[in-house]
Amino acid sequence: MPRSFSASLLCYGLAAACFAVGVLRGTVLPYFPGFVAALLGALFALKVTCPVRRIATVVPLVLVCVWLPPDLSTDHHRYLWEGYVLRQGMSPYRHAPVELFDALEHPSEGLINHPEYTAIYPPLAQYVFLAASFLGNHVYAWKATLLLVLAFTFLRVFRRDVSWWWLSPPLLVEGLWNGHLDVLGLVPAAWFVWAVERRRPVHAGMSLACTTGLKIMPLLWAPVAFLHLRGRARLSFCLALGGLLCLLYAPFAGHLPDVFASFRAFAGDWYFNNPFFWMLNSVLAPEWVRPVMGGVMALGYGAVLLSGWDVRRRCLAVWCLLCACSPTVYPWYLLWLLPFTPADKRVWTLVAFTAACASYWVLPSYRADGVWVEAWWWMVPEWLVLAWCAFQLLRGPADEAPAVEAARAL
Repeated sequence: MPRSFSASLLCYGLAAACFAVGVLRGTVLPYFPGFVAALLGALFALKVTCPVRRIATVVPLVLVCVWLPPDLSTDHHRYLWEGYVLRQGMSPYRHAPVELFDALEHPSEGLINHPEYTAIYPPLAQYVFLAASFLGNHVYAWKATLLLVLAFTFLRVFRRDVSWWWLSPPLLVEGLWNGHLDVLGLVPAAWFVWAVERRRPVHAGMSLACTTGLKIMPLLWAPVAFLHLRGRARLSFCLALGGLLCLLYAPFAGHLPDVFASFRAFAGDWYFNNPFFWMLNSVLAPEWVRPVMGGVMALGYGAVLLSGWDVRRRCLAVWCLLCACSPTVYPWYLLWLLPFTPADKRVWTLVAFTAACASYWVLPSYRADGVWVEAWWWMVPEWLVLAWCAFQLLRGPADEAPAVEAARAL
C-alpha cells in the first residue's frame, strides 16, 4: 500500500473517530470538531480513485451517521407526523399538528417545531413521508427511507464519480445524521443539469418537477433550462415540467391555497442567519426589508440569466444568490450546491458548509433558556468565508460536473 494512501487512511480513521466520539458526547462543544472531522474525511475521499478504497471510506461514516439520532434539528418529527396524518386519510395542508394531537397518537407529538402551522413541504415530499410512515413512526424509519431512495437512484442512475457525495459533510451531517429532506433533491437536480446539457427537454422537465416537488425554490432553475434549450425543446420542457407538477399537486387540487399557506408565512415572517437582512432590519422599517432584498434578488437573477455562463454555473449562481437574499439561511441549504459543483472545486462546497455550521451557535442558549439569539461574532466570519467560497465556485471556466461524468456511464 502506498505510503501516501496509508497516511491519508490514518487521517481519515482519526477524523471518523473524532466525529463519532464528538457526536456521542451530545453537547454543543463537539459540533465543530465533528464538522472538521467530516471535512477531513471528505478531503481524503476526494483523493481516492480506487472504487474498493472509496467504498471502504464511505461505509463507516455512513453507518455512524445513520445510527446516530438527529441532534441539530427536529425537522424529522414533522416529516414523520405528516406522513402519519396522510396515512390516516387527512391532509397535513388543512390541519396543523396542534389541531390533531387530541385525535391522533404519535411519538412526535410535543416534539414538532411550530405545531400551529400546517405542512410547508410540497406534494412529492408528502408522498415520501407517507412511504416512510409504513416503515414505522421512528426516526430510523425515515432514515431507512432516505437510504433506500438514495441507494436506488445512485445505483440506477449514476455509476461514476458521485460517490464523493456520500463523504461530503453536507450529506453526512444534514442528510444521514439529521435527516433533512433536502438530501433527496441531489439526484433529480443532477439529472436536471445533465438533461439540459444533453438537450433532453423531457428528462429536464421531469427532473425539475421532481426537484420542485420536494422543495419549491429550485423552480428558479426553470428559466436557466429554458435559455439553454432551443426551438421545440423549450415547449417539450415546459410541458414535461408543468404536466408532472400538475400530477403531483392533483390530489390536493381541492385546497391549493392551503398548500402554500405555511410557505407564505415562512417567507414573510421567518429570518435567521443572514447578515444582510440583519443590517437592513436595523436601519429600515420592517415592512421594507423583504421588498429591498427581493429587488436585489430580482436584479441579480436577471444578471445571471443574461450572462454567458453554462447551465451548471448559472444554477450555482442562482442558488448562491438565493442564499444571499433569503431572510433565512440554514446550513442544509448548501446541499443543493453539490450536483452543480465541478470536480476541481468540490473543496469549496465543503469549506462553505463548515463555515455555515457556525450558525449552530444559537443552540446553546436556545436549549438552556429557550432564547434564539443571533450574534455578529459568528455571523460575520461565517459569511466572509461563504462569500469567498461562492467567488471560488463561480470564477473561471468550470470543468465537467459529476452529473455529466456519471451520465457517460449510462
